[in-house]
Amino acid sequence: MMDESVVSYMKQVSVFKDFSDEELSILATVFRVRRYAPGELLCKQGDAYASLCVLVAGAVRIYHRISAAVKLELGVVDAFAILGQKSLIDGSRRWENVEATSDVIALECLRDDFHRLFKANSVLAYKVLDFVITDLSNRVRQLDVVIQRMLANPDRSLGAILDALSEASEAFGGGTSA
Repeated sequence: MMDESVVSYMKQVSVFKDFSDEELSILATVFRVRRYAPGELLCKQGDAYASLCVLVAGAVRIYHRISAAVKLELGVVDAFAILGQKSLIDGSRRWENVEATSDVIALECLRDDFHRLFKANSVLAYKVLDFVITDLSNRVRQLDVVIQRMLANPDRSLGAILDALSEASEAFGGGTSA
């Protein structure tokens, strides 16, 4: 059953800009609207919860818990960011925590639902997958540049390396994130 609000949210997001109204109606059967309050986790580190999530409104912070006392802050992303690309493709466990920093509205597609669409040889699954792969490829290219900068000057201090990593985190937060 299609939810009309899913289609209206899809029309706000660039991921779906090349989809017709008919295609959006079909995709709306595998996506659902999720709402999160500030402080609520969208996903938890170590969870096997495989889904693709498109933020429609709000912001989230992404971090990895190294120990009970230590968190590695990875960045903050806001509306129109894409999360969960890797788990959509390979079903891997979440490496990070994603926590709402404001009221969040997200569109979520579970891997199993996407997989059914893909197995049905739906052109829509291929269009979504093309976007996901292109997004991941762009992120790898951004990371390559950061690594090249870090390696170009082996005498850099640890602080400078952390600054470069922070810069990379900001680059990833500019629209998409895993």
